[in-house]
Amino acid sequence: MKNIILARFGVALVGVIVLLSPFRVRGGCVGSIAPGGPCSIGPGGGQSIGPGGGLSIGPGGGLSIGPGGGLSIGPGGGQSIGPGGGLSIGPGGGLSIGPQGGLSIGPGGGLSIGPGGGLSIGPGNQWRSVPGGGKWKPQIFESAMQDLSSGNVANAISVFQSLAGEGYSPALNIMGELYYKIEDFANSLTYYAAAAAQGDHVAQANIGNMYTLGQGVRTDLEMALDYYRLSAESGNTFSKDQLPYAEYRLADALLDGTGLPRDTKRAADLFRSSWSNGLKGGYAETTLGWMYLTGEYAPVPVDYLLSLIWSEKGALAGHPNAHSNMALHYFAGFKDSVPRDFEKMRDHLVKSAELFGAEHYWVVENIRQDGDEWLKFKHLAPGSYWRARELYVDAISTGDVRYIDRLRSLNP
Repeated sequence: MKNIILARFGVALVGVIVLLSPFRVRGGCVGSIAPGGPCSIGPGGGQSIGPGGGLSIGPGGGLSIGPGGGLSIGPGGGQSIGPGGGLSIGPGGGLSIGPQGGLSIGPGGGLSIGPGGGLSIGPGNQWRSVPGGGKWKPQIFESAMQDLSSGNVANAISVFQSLAGEGYSPALNIMGELYYKIEDFANSLTYYAAAAAQGDHVAQANIGNMYTLGQGVRTDLEMALDYYRLSAESGNTFSKDQLPYAEYRLADALLDGTGLPRDTKRAADLFRSSWSNGLKGGYAETTLGWMYLTGEYAPVPVDYLLSLIWSEKGALAGHPNAHSNMALHYFAGFKDSVPRDFEKMRDHLVKSAELFGAEHYWVVENIRQDGDEWLKFKHLAPGSYWRARELYVDAISTGDVRYIDRLRSLNP
């Protein structure tokens, strides 16, 4: 498509040159020269150069060059070169060259070459390019975006392809987006990658999304994170928002060894980074609290104090599992944590059950499949404590608030 557009552009330039050349007057006229110096062709032709230097073709042709140097073709043709050098063809043709050198053909043809050299062809044949006038690319791109929003899709795409062929990154990015919308992910990624290579932070963010979702490429959370970081470092707000989620997704995969070699230490580092980068919802804090509690994620050590600190952060952020983890601390009274406390344990279980939603139902599935994770700590507390846990599991498994009410009223 690029070559076709450039070929059309070349023809347009030749047309402009041909159009302008007949109006360049290089010498005298053909005919008789009167004693006073005027050159004339008789009344039928009506051409003369009078004493003042004025060349004219009579009313039928309407061509004259007046004393001031102005060439004109009368109302039927509407063509004139005024004293300032401006060539124009009136409203019917709409051609003009203004004093600053700007060539335009009005609404019917829509051709213009602005002062900076930017060429555009308007509604009649809508495509644009900018030979030697790169500073006009943003305006041309915005015009094509307006075409796109108004439904003139074919013209907009023609312009985007032309600009993309010249390496203009916003056009590369929009072509990537257009291909993405029709789920042609291979072409979409090609355009995004070309824009991203120029440092386009929007394209970098889009590639991060595609690696996250496995669109046009295999899912690669490492690559996704790298692209989000590049984009965020360039100031992309979306990527700054996405960065902690990308870190969390990669950490979660590393923690379980899902599609990647298991690396719990790096996972813990990424969980902390996602929290410090603003991850909402208490996800990272809750996971870190559990990692330090269980001893199942070596080389991350068992550290009840760190578990308590992170679990409390998660609970304050409103995560139901963090409240459950806090309840376990008050259930067991771990060393270096908090003393056993039935009421605080119960209150955290109630809060966890109240916050529990469908998105957390995997907890119930894990309990049914693998058993309650609290079982290995059951021996650390009296039976009344365990009864609170049983009511909690009934509440989250059934969604029946009556279990929460019974839990709330339970005493040791």
